[in-house]
Amino acid sequence: MPSKLPFRLGKQKDVKGDEKDNREQGQSQQNAAFFGRLLALPYELQAQILCELVFVDLLALRLTSHACWSMVAACQSDIVRSWTKHELNRLERSLYPPPTLGEAKLQYILEVQRQQAIACKLARNVADFVARKILLRDTVRKREKFQPAWERMYEKSVPLLFTIGHFLKEYRKLLLQKCVAESDPKHGFRLYACSNMEYLKPLQKGILTKYDPRHVLECHRMCYFLFQAFEQKLRPPSYASPVEKLMRGWIGKPASPEEIGTVLLLGGLGQVEKIWSQSSYNERRKAQVAFVKSVSPHETTKWRENWTKICVESPLIPLDRISVTQIAIPLPQDIWRAAAQDVLMAENLIEEDEAAEDPALGLRDFISGLVGFDTRRYASPPQPRTTDIDDDESDGEDEVGDGSDSDG
Repeated sequence: MPSKLPFRLGKQKDVKGDEKDNREQGQSQQNAAFFGRLLALPYELQAQILCELVFVDLLALRLTSHACWSMVAACQSDIVRSWTKHELNRLERSLYPPPTLGEAKLQYILEVQRQQAIACKLARNVADFVARKILLRDTVRKREKFQPAWERMYEKSVPLLFTIGHFLKEYRKLLLQKCVAESDPKHGFRLYACSNMEYLKPLQKGILTKYDPRHVLECHRMCYFLFQAFEQKLRPPSYASPVEKLMRGWIGKPASPEEIGTVLLLGGLGQVEKIWSQSSYNERRKAQVAFVKSVSPHETTKWRENWTKICVESPLIPLDRISVTQIAIPLPQDIWRAAAQDVLMAENLIEEDEAAEDPALGLRDFISGLVGFDTRRYASPPQPRTTDIDDDESDGEDEVGDGSDSDG
């Protein structure tokens, strides 16, 4: 039964809602006043403020309004100069020299950060591959114990992969320029395997001679190891029987050297990282096949968009010429190795007999250098001795005897 009220109930006023609206309106007015004062500052003070921002915040500020976009664009030369001075190390500045003051754009910072991110992601993949597939650290307890060595391996791999990524990027540009200039438009687009080192080696040596020779020596084994590991990722496990391959769907053929060379040359380490990160062999093969098809005008109508993502367009490599270019694809074993050996022998960093030996023989030493201990002798990092004990009296609990090598 409704109660009798002495007055009629009307629509109640939302006091809390009005207070919230007033606060938001006041905050908006304060923000507008702040931006007005910021935009009214002299150019020098604006540049000094923007240089103190984290680059991600700077990009977000640029998207807030046309006025902020114009302010960031006017100060981008000073931003690039400050960022290269405080954020880049010696190696990064040598591989990606800062542009002149009048030509400095934010795209320079974006490109360097992109290459840094690719090197870091691939370094994690390489460290995980070594830990799980070679050193068999495949349980949670073993991985926790191995974590300090994993971190050392990751830190050592990043600069090496950063340099290899720069090499592949520069080599792609030079080789495409050569192919575009020498191609006959009548023959149309074609990717063909090329093993003529007289054609491939001079371009590679021209890039490698710009690097520090001792750094090239450090990258030499990493490059061989990276290509071998990537090739292993693109073939089904050799231990699997035909029945297991059929049950798991591993019925596709492994990637050919020409297909791997296409990914390395045209995709660079960025595409290598994307394919490597796939969780299964079938997914990696699908990603690899999809990339090879994406760069062919015969396979897709979006080839221009895909080539634009590769970032190769320049006055010497117009996209209109790509569709009638015959591109020489070096095989993985013809990328880096021979040219680097010539450069290292010219600098007397390796002997001729070292260049002639199988690089697979030195992979165990290379992995030991990455993790920081001799993986042929120890199953885990050796603990420092606290007392003087003869070698013959040590218990050898961490030592791996003959025939029990942990890489399987």
